[in-house]
Amino acid sequence: MIRTIILNTILSATILVCLFLAKKTFSLNIDGFFFLAPLFYFIIYTVQNMLLNMRNISPSMFVAFYNLSTFLKLALSALFLISYYIFFATNLDNQEKLCFSVFFISLYFIYLIANTIITFLNRNEKK
Repeated sequence: MIRTIILNTILSATILVCLFLAKKTFSLNIDGFFFLAPLFYFIIYTVQNMLLNMRNISPSMFVAFYNLSTFLKLALSALFLISYYIFFATNLDNQEKLCFSVFFISLYFIYLIANTIITFLNRNEKK
């Protein structure tokens, strides 16, 4: 459990620092939602980790709960992206919307891959 939280913290901090440096160094037009996206995924994966490790559950229940939580992460991510389009991106051009969408979806897969690997590599460790 601790390793997953550390992984998510390091991953989120690294992404935020890279965004900040890219904005300052290359004078890119990076709005606040680019900085909000890693925090969104940090919170989602931290909550999932805490729920998966709350109590000892059977392997079949773990798989079922893991699949359910993965579906909920996907649904919440889609809701975040849809909300961004409806409420905040109305005055942006298509290139800026596309750039954020690619960034957001890339983050989804980066966090998914990293957390899946760490979850199943450390499944037998003591909590």
